[in-house]
Amino acid sequence: MPELAALTTRSGTRGTASLHLLFTAALAAVLLQTCDARALDDAAGIELFEKKIRPVLVENCYKCHSAESKKLKGKLRLDSREGWLKGGESGAAITPGKPGESLALSALRYDELKMPPGGKLPETVAKDFESWIRLGAPAPASFGNPTPATPTGKVIDWKTEAGFWSFRPLTDYPTEDPGVDAPVRNRVDNYVFSRLAEEKMRPQGEADRRTLIRRLTYNLIGLPPTPAEINDFVNDKDPQAWENLVDRLLDSPHYGERWGRHWLDVVRYADSNGADENAPYPLAYHYRNYVINAFNENRPFDEFIREQLAGDLLPHPSNAAITNRRLTATTYLAMGIKIAAEKDGAKKESDIIDEQIDTISRSLLGVTVACARCHDHKFDPIPTSDYYAMAGVLRSTSLSNRKLESGEKKALDRELDELKKDRNKLRTVAESRIANEAKKNIASYLEHAPGVLRWQRFAIPTSLRLALAEQTAPPYTAAASTVPPSQLSQLHLLREAETHDRGTAREDDTYGKGIGIISDKGAGLTWAEYDIELPEDGTYQVEFRYAAQSSRPGKLSVNGKIVNEKSMAGVTGTWYPDSQRWFVEGRYGFKAGKNVLRFEVGSAMSHLDKIAIARVAPLTSPVVEAESFQRGNVKPYTSDKVIYISDPGNAENVHFMEYDLEVPLDGSYSLLLRYAALESRPMILSVDGKVVSEKALAKTSGGWDAVHQRWHREAELELSAGRHTLRFERGGAVSHLDQLRLVPPVPGNRELPSPAELAEKNGLDLGALHQWARFIDTQDKPNAPFYLLNNLSHGDENFVAGNKESLAKRKPGNPISRKLLTPPPKIPGEFAARAGLLVTAALAEDRVPMLEPLHQALTGKKGPFTPYRHATTHYSPDEQKTVNALSQSIARLEDRQKSIPSITVMAVSDGSVTDHPVYVRGNHLQKGPVVPRRFLTIVEGHKQPEYPKDSSGRLRLANSIVSPANPLTARVLANRIWRWHFGRALVKTTENFGHSGEEPSHPKLLDHLALKLIEFKWSIKKLNRYITSSSTYRMDSSYAARHAAIDPENRWYWRFEPQRLEAEVIRDAFLFTSGRLDPALGGGPTSKVRSQDPSPENLRQNRAFYESSRRRSVYLPIIRTNVYKLFTLFDFPNPAAPTGNRTTTTVPTQALFLMNNPWMKELAEEIARKTLADHKSDDRRISHLYESLLGRVPDQADLDSAGKLLEAAREQADPKQRPQAGWESLCHAMLMSSEFLYVR
Repeated sequence: MPELAALTTRSGTRGTASLHLLFTAALAAVLLQTCDARALDDAAGIELFEKKIRPVLVENCYKCHSAESKKLKGKLRLDSREGWLKGGESGAAITPGKPGESLALSALRYDELKMPPGGKLPETVAKDFESWIRLGAPAPASFGNPTPATPTGKVIDWKTEAGFWSFRPLTDYPTEDPGVDAPVRNRVDNYVFSRLAEEKMRPQGEADRRTLIRRLTYNLIGLPPTPAEINDFVNDKDPQAWENLVDRLLDSPHYGERWGRHWLDVVRYADSNGADENAPYPLAYHYRNYVINAFNENRPFDEFIREQLAGDLLPHPSNAAITNRRLTATTYLAMGIKIAAEKDGAKKESDIIDEQIDTISRSLLGVTVACARCHDHKFDPIPTSDYYAMAGVLRSTSLSNRKLESGEKKALDRELDELKKDRNKLRTVAESRIANEAKKNIASYLEHAPGVLRWQRFAIPTSLRLALAEQTAPPYTAAASTVPPSQLSQLHLLREAETHDRGTAREDDTYGKGIGIISDKGAGLTWAEYDIELPEDGTYQVEFRYAAQSSRPGKLSVNGKIVNEKSMAGVTGTWYPDSQRWFVEGRYGFKAGKNVLRFEVGSAMSHLDKIAIARVAPLTSPVVEAESFQRGNVKPYTSDKVIYISDPGNAENVHFMEYDLEVPLDGSYSLLLRYAALESRPMILSVDGKVVSEKALAKTSGGWDAVHQRWHREAELELSAGRHTLRFERGGAVSHLDQLRLVPPVPGNRELPSPAELAEKNGLDLGALHQWARFIDTQDKPNAPFYLLNNLSHGDENFVAGNKESLAKRKPGNPISRKLLTPPPKIPGEFAARAGLLVTAALAEDRVPMLEPLHQALTGKKGPFTPYRHATTHYSPDEQKTVNALSQSIARLEDRQKSIPSITVMAVSDGSVTDHPVYVRGNHLQKGPVVPRRFLTIVEGHKQPEYPKDSSGRLRLANSIVSPANPLTARVLANRIWRWHFGRALVKTTENFGHSGEEPSHPKLLDHLALKLIEFKWSIKKLNRYITSSSTYRMDSSYAARHAAIDPENRWYWRFEPQRLEAEVIRDAFLFTSGRLDPALGGGPTSKVRSQDPSPENLRQNRAFYESSRRRSVYLPIIRTNVYKLFTLFDFPNPAAPTGNRTTTTVPTQALFLMNNPWMKELAEEIARKTLADHKSDDRRISHLYESLLGRVPDQADLDSAGKLLEAAREQADPKQRPQAGWESLCHAMLMSSEFLYVR
């Protein structure tokens, strides 16, 4: 309809352009662009040839198809353009512009011909050739000349080159009065207006306030101003209204999103690799967020660059946030394209370095250093040696994912250290008290300490019972690893490996002090057999203790039957004694009486030290099913016939369950819980209302299913006989709990009193009693002073009677033992009393020499008066209470510490520091002279200080790049900033300030802006404020025929150039005006978009994700080779290369997308619905749409046109079924209009 056509072609100067004139102008522009495009294609093609094509030819083809070939194969030469056009026996190798007719490409893809014969190259290589051929297969004029043995290069006239405009020092050129009526607000206007005056032109007047706020808001934050913001600014009488508006927008968090996106263009940011496999970069988003924050925080640009090149090498601050920020910044070097399938490591490294050099030089210096990889730069003063000097810096750098420090974790570490020190002090005081207590009532302690040892040897701890429980599922725990060997030997069979009854295994008693092992003799079958006497039939657990640096499995047999084909297959790290470990070989049936256990291995054997055979028995304590809780708000579930409980998934904040359990006897009980958990979900455990643990059910088992159910020992509980209530509670999801058990410790002889009972009955300190027991346990050698007391701990009271006979037959060799037995004691107490007297005498200053060994033992490190670390149950009740309270605080902090997520980023670090040799013609197989690391010769000269030998030199390189003495960086950045404001750069080739690039339109202005940037201490916000305060920025965009005839490209800035919004800004503006935009700052990883080998369904899902997301576009994943369709339609740059100057095209597919995409229609419906709900009259609704979408108030002609469109749309739709149909059409037309898509 005519109204729609008029609206969609309306210009910002209040008129409607003729469609005929628009098409004519567009056709002329296309013809002009076509000529420019051909030149650009040639330049791009030559660059592609030098970087991607020539290296492949040199490395893979020249051996057989060049002038240097010993025998030219197939009569084909590929070392000249004439050679590939002429071809060989099969025809032309390359047909420019026609990849499908080029045999070389077909051969690379292994169609009929297959080249190179050594193996197919990655598909990315073929794609590079295809792109290059499609561009016309251009090559530099010098291609085909003989290759020198070493790179000779051109002779560079350094003096002349130093005078080239981009290499000259920055100059503060004087300004003159331009002699124009327009206000000159700063020196930007002087330079621009003076240039206009030279061309006999005048600047346009200032734009109206509505235009200015829309221009500035889109420019600085990438979103449209709201009608309220427009009206506030239009009606603001403050002389500083414009400056205040600029400051408000620069302070907006959306400023970093908008301007950070500019920088992401420059650094080729992407969330995937983009090469052969296009693997995702799931950590890249940390860098994107870093960039956004840096722009919001107005980080000085020189610091910004240092962080990105060498953040890991900057001085280490005490602030973890700064350290993390700097490390994250180095993603800049890590996120380039990498060919994962490249098998040649040296070539892969070279290609990565080349990509890094290309990015650094183009993004930061505006020169194409990568063009000097194969030869001296064709146009610029960059010799090959400069390329490899920079390559040395990057070769000394390693790419790696690195974990960030956590400031909170560090703070918790400090707090934990203090608490642990406090706890250690309390424990030290308690243990000093215990050691002093041991000096009192010595005879009583000596009488009862052997009873402690006897109880320890014959009691069966819960850990051992759980290890050998029938109910335990694999993997089994070695029983021998849960208790000391002496205790295990009292209850189960324990043998030294070298005591085998038969076999060929080699015995070695020199393996370690007091350690004997068996191993192989070096050849043939090695075997060992053991005769095992067992008291009864049953299942027994077989355990081996051995050391093995590598796996050496053998066969295990029981009574002639092989039960394990891969026995003793574990690895401990070394062959030495200190790495020995217990391994469970399995559970097998044995018979009562004699059994034969055999191990054999056909070759080398691990170093076997000990064997344990332990009886497997059921846990006899009753099981409580978890679902039988007395009170709670959890719910039973079933998994493979196992009924467990967990949270019901409702809105309850706290989930709990309570169990009332009857305990038959007083004592210490172990609480065992059987549950499954993939992640830790700790619960608070209370007994009778008292919290005893804050991390019950905190362990994991590898999954949530029935097969992952495991028994876990959760807590030790002191319980009296009677009923007790156990309560578990947690805020959040609950692990899958199946069963509970309360297990009392079971003594081997129930008549033996426990240490606590001995202490209480005899009025002794429990800790001091353990001090003496520990000491007596060390007296296990016949010549030890108190050997007899140690021996007593292994027997009973009959020991005294037995020693009467011993004393009558022969006198003990130990004089202290003779003293204790002379005359033979009648009761155990008399024996202990004598020992106590000897202790007192041994501690006296005037002790007799006979007691010197006892004195040394008593006062040594393991003597009864030397404090050591006790179990807290040995402390007094008050000491236990204080220490346990601290332990609970420590446990809470440790749990908090574990809950802090670990953040990993793509980063770099210094590797092996080395200078780089020149690769002749870029071929890593042809090495030339080694080049010392340094910066560009044209910038820092031939005599540069030597780079450090102990670091890569990246920090030196970064400092050279941002040095005020380097004129390139400040110019390059100032040029880009100007481009991002005006849509046209002062130097069109924003990444190429060399001879093949463009010269600046306003060289004096460019230097002025670069110097201002340095003067502002590299503050981009200050430079933005300076530029936007100029009259040049505030100029109107209206067309002037006379000026257009002189300067049709607006090269001299006689008006503000209308700019089409970038792809992301278009999308964000659509979402913003429809009320759908999520303005939250920061974004996460890209798990919802498939980059690697996407199927058609994956691509559909990707598109659905993009169109359903309400986040700002800067947070959407950028997938190299598969960028979101809306972005590519509206000229999103190639995310594989630095881009500071986006192109702007006008193609039919853009209009087709805006007209036909269902997403666009949804947005229009949303805006229409909201407008109808918020405003009552049609005129008010139309006015609102013009103000919110186009930023202006409609005039009568606008109202009339909109009214006609509404009327026409209503005639075509059923008003009952689609009451807002006309409004949807109007909103859709306005969203598609040039007035919406352009800022003026």
